[in-house]
Amino acid sequence: MAQGDIETYEDGQWKNKREGSDLAFDAGYSTKEDAVAAGREAARADKVEHIIKNQDGVISEKNSYGNDPRNVPGLTGVSRQPRPGNTRGRVSNPTGHLGTGR
Repeated sequence: MAQGDIETYEDGQWKNKREGSDLAFDAGYSTKEDAVAAGREAARADKVEHIIKNQDGVISEKNSYGNDPRNVPGLTGVSRQPRPGNTRGRVSNPTGHLGTGR
């Protein structure tokens, strides 16, 4: 987790804590759904990632509410060519518009 990310987890009861702290800032939820809703609200307000764990501690879901990278290597200006056997003949260009591939 990055500094300040919110983690929803179960430790006898459902809780939320911020990365970097050993103490829950939000605890006492009897259901996972209630804890997730409160964790989501905190993550949105702080513009951080929300990590949701199952009772066994395994991450079940991650949601990002800010600080997403904009320049993802390998995805900028990609032109996709049709796969062999593709009969549609469409090719997308870097602007995202579909052409005929001719």
